[in-house]
Amino acid sequence: MINSSFGLKKQPFLDIIWYKEKAVLNKLEVVEEIVMRKISKYIFGISGLAVAGLGVYVGLSKEPTKYSLGWIKKLTDKEWEIEREIIRQKFCNPKYDESTRIGFQNLLDLFDKVKSDRDWAGKKPQGPAYHREHGFNLYKP
Repeated sequence: MINSSFGLKKQPFLDIIWYKEKAVLNKLEVVEEIVMRKISKYIFGISGLAVAGLGVYVGLSKEPTKYSLGWIKKLTDKEWEIEREIIRQKFCNPKYDESTRIGFQNLLDLFDKVKSDRDWAGKKPQGPAYHREHGFNLYKP
């Protein structure tokens, strides 16, 4: 046989040794690749968990954004009145376009919902307690 790299003849038993060495090297390369893949999976997994944990920490430690439900719930009654009046004046201002004013109206509804929840605070709403034409709480169909 001729060695293609040097143009020299090789003996058959050396070819077998050479192929075995190449097979061993290929197996080592495969094992190294498997180990590297496992290591990279662990590294990416741990770094992914770290990033997710940091995101949760930052997300939970932030103050609620202004005019969100959580922010409105934290306001005192006096602050609530001041902030609601600011939004009401913006809602009534004709310089804003209709879509912006609808957004202000939705904020006013959110303010009113929070105030209503505070005022009722677990009480059951009751209707009027006056005598109707056919008796208490009897209405004409």
